[in-house]
Amino acid sequence: MKETTEAYLGKSMSKAVFTVPTYFDDAQRQATKDAGRIAGLDVPMIIADDY
Repeated sequence: MKETTEAYLGKSMSKAVFTVPTYFDDAQRQATKDAGRIAGLDVPMIIADDY
């Protein structure tokens, strides 16, 4: 995820804001944040959106 975005943008990145469906519960939102951290990103915010 991080490498693909960096290749597309042509520069490195360290932070990302993720959007998740509104029906995600707290555990799913935390898992999304954890996945971002595993990918080497600081995830300061998760935004819930009903696509």
